Amino acid sequence: MKNFFQFINEAYYPDLSPYNYSWEMPECVNIGWLDEKHDFEKGEVPDGFIEKLKKMPRFAQHCGYHNCPFCEGGRDTWSSSIKLAIGEGVVYLFPELTMHYISKHQYKPPQEFIDAVLKMENMSDGDAHRYMNELMLRHKDHFDKMFKRKR
Repeated sequence: MKNFFQFINEAYYPDLSPYNYSWEMPECVNIGWLDEKHDFEKGEVPDGFIEKLKKMPRFAQHCGYHNCPFCEGGRDTWSSSIKLAIGEGVVYLFPELTMHYISKHQYKPPQEFIDAVLKMENMSDGDAHRYMNELMLRHKDHFDKMFKRKR
């Protein structure tokens, strides 16, 4: 029998697929939304990558926590924060648990994401919110259609 936390952990999205966890936007893609039912790339990441990834700004805080589906008993629990990294013409959105997947389970994100993280200048959480708000305003027509469709 599944416990409550196992139900909320079922959020798999392939790397580089369009982000649509709570909304969708053309420039936003998924990174690191793993689960035990799908294989993922394994390998080494460059020195300093995880430290740089930890400094990426938090864009959203969803309610609750996610347990690692790969740790025995799902005991490694992480905040359900969503962080972002900005590449050329793309915004990568990833759960905070991604850092754990890399360090403990040898998850290797796509190279274009690794490159974007390593190139990105430090950005505060507030700057990340402003950046995403500006991006959403550029796509106002898209959001108007999307939210009318859901009503």
